[in-house]
Amino acid sequence: MRAALSAQKNKTDRNDACAIAQIVRTGWYQPVHIKSRQAHEIRVLLTNRRMLSNQRQAIDNELQGILRNFGQKVGKVGRGRGAPDRGGFASDVGGRDRVRGKPQPSRTGMAAGGW
Repeated sequence: MRAALSAQKNKTDRNDACAIAQIVRTGWYQPVHIKSRQAHEIRVLLTNRRMLSNQRQAIDNELQGILRNFGQKVGKVGRGRGAPDRGGFASDVGGRDRVRGKPQPSRTGMAAGGW
């Protein structure tokens, strides 16, 4: 279709309309598949899920970097792998109450909607 339209001597809206009508009459086009509304909705959900997952990972990395400055060690905190009784923090590091204050909900508790 592009070749037929670009072969015009004078490219105007009127000539474009005539060329498109000619292409449709002769069958020189291929039908285009249009995705359903459900497919668009699923794509939006998957895109937002990926974005939120990336943001969660960025927050985890930021917290790990901040706590490292205070001598804290962070265990595995992503996707519910941290121990719920420790909140994902290594238990052998002293002085963490001074930095964190009262105990915070664990990462798994946050993921389950407990925070």
